[in-house]
Amino acid sequence: MDIESVYSTATLSLKIYRSKFQEEPIFILPTNIDNLIRNSYYGGGTDVYKGFSKLVYYYDVNSLYPYAMLNPMPYNLIKLHNNMENIKLDSFFGFIEVEVLCPITMKRPVLPYHLKGKTIYPVGSWKGVYFSEELKAVVKLGYQIKLIKGYEFTKVDLFTKYVNTFYELKRTSVGSEKAIANLLLNNLYGYFGRKQFSILTQIVKNDNLKAILLTRIVKSIINKEYSTVLAYSNINYPLLSKLNNELHNNFENYHSPIKSNVAIAAAVTAYARIHMIPFKIDPNTLYTDTDSSFTLAPVDPSLIGDQLGQMKDEMNGIIIQEGIFLGHKKYGYWYYDKEGNRIEKSVFAGVPGNTLTFDNIKDIFIGETITKTVENKFFKSFNNLNIEIKNTFITIQNTMDNPLLNDQYLPIKINNGQFDLFGSLYNKFKNLIIKTIKKYFNYKYICNK
Repeated sequence: MDIESVYSTATLSLKIYRSKFQEEPIFILPTNIDNLIRNSYYGGGTDVYKGFSKLVYYYDVNSLYPYAMLNPMPYNLIKLHNNMENIKLDSFFGFIEVEVLCPITMKRPVLPYHLKGKTIYPVGSWKGVYFSEELKAVVKLGYQIKLIKGYEFTKVDLFTKYVNTFYELKRTSVGSEKAIANLLLNNLYGYFGRKQFSILTQIVKNDNLKAILLTRIVKSIINKEYSTVLAYSNINYPLLSKLNNELHNNFENYHSPIKSNVAIAAAVTAYARIHMIPFKIDPNTLYTDTDSSFTLAPVDPSLIGDQLGQMKDEMNGIIIQEGIFLGHKKYGYWYYDKEGNRIEKSVFAGVPGNTLTFDNIKDIFIGETITKTVENKFFKSFNNLNIEIKNTFITIQNTMDNPLLNDQYLPIKINNGQFDLFGSLYNKFKNLIIKTIKKYFNYKYICNK
């Protein structure tokens, strides 16, 4: 493929797939189907179970998402089931709107839910849309599921040849060839999850603004003699029809077809979360990221290897001496390398990797707020179209939503998709008491306890 014919490795992966590997046509879903299934499109599962531990093992899955792509994918739409009272989950393949009841006694829930812009793994009750195979997996753990309505699909193998080709290239190559193979492996599935609208940038005379404002959802306008307009394409047809009827006009929607199929992308991420369930519910697990796990016990040697879906030891036989886990994408640890040097690592969302020392992580863990200088941060402004790279200061504190009791993070409890009010107030009071105790006693005492 000519790489100058595309703008990104995601586009390159799709072009290679379509020209060299695709054997079946892939359909663009109608907007109404896309709207429902998109509610089931969650990212990787990240959760924290324990605040502090010593002697920790760290494992990572080999190419988790490509491994998930080897599973059967939703293909032809069979039908919409508006009433699923007489349909059994075990015999259904597709996407279902369901009522979920997760027992409040479950210590490590694994089914995701969107709440106020965040993805959480709660206990309690809510309504959501999920891929059937993920529902089948969680029912075995004690979840109660009531089926409401769903889209049933046929199954097809879409990606096995593509994944096996590029994984073997990644496994047996080095340098840039290995890096490109890895990008092509991991970028393809996400392309199918693109939203069915895009943002268009237009420079228009101010006299022509009216038509755009009446027919587009405008994101921003930079207004001078001419106007630069950022607007969403592909607005919904019911809104456009209503505008034309009420204004007695004939505005047109400039439709730009997006090559996407969110059913495929949602299935891939669901299969990936299913693969991580055994690691999440293992009582030895301290923290799980999308494709990795920190644990108190070594994993079964039969699970370790260089094949797709197997685990690899991120520490190459070295054991982490101490680890602190503050929340999602927020942790730090240290170990001795093979020469006996102390090595510290940290991950903290919003801060460059390994910027924070282990002492910084300790301070945040016991409730302190620290300020850190972040060098060469990129800033852009749509107001004046300026781009700047400059140093900035970031204030960092522990804002974990999950309550922490006896160094164990407890699941968030919701009721009908909303925070349990009494439980939320109780947790806030409990966290305040714990934070005060942590500040009063020293770090060593708290960690030993």
